[in-house]
Amino acid sequence: MATIINEGATRRVAISADEPTAGYAPVSVIRGTVTVAASVAPGGRQRAVVEILHNVGGMVQRALVGGEFVTGPGTNSTFAVGASGPLTQGQSATCASALGGRPLVPGLPDEFAESVLAGLTAAAVQLPGGALTVDRAAYDERGSSRHSFGLAARLLVDVLVAQLTGQDPGPRLQAALRGW
Repeated sequence: MATIINEGATRRVAISADEPTAGYAPVSVIRGTVTVAASVAPGGRQRAVVEILHNVGGMVQRALVGGEFVTGPGTNSTFAVGASGPLTQGQSATCASALGGRPLVPGLPDEFAESVLAGLTAAAVQLPGGALTVDRAAYDERGSSRHSFGLAARLLVDVLVAQLTGQDPGPRLQAALRGW
């Protein structure tokens, strides 16, 4: 069951523990590492999925990104983002959308995977040491963009940090939505 947070009628985000219909088989993995300030006991696991819908001047941007963060020793956070290949049209839209509307296409095209890594890297200073694997993603063939996937990735980090610290992610996400 997803929690939905709205900021007006034009900015919405849904968070859930998982969305199995957003699972996909990556054909490649892009990686990154960021030095972070915090270190926690290794072995903690958190999984989350974030879906966004952002209406900008009549153009709807949608993205869904999820994965698992496993805490580890030290002060490095590493990222593994599975890419599903080039963006192509006519794929089956079989991923359920918690925000309503038409279903999404499971996968993370190469063009969007790079934006996900950039978004994770930008927000990573909040994370403790560990490893984040992105293994859930879905897009809208007409309404997804690099920008929307970068936003969703940053929100994914916000949700994971809230989970790791036992906080409600709602206020973090509400503040982020106001900033769009």
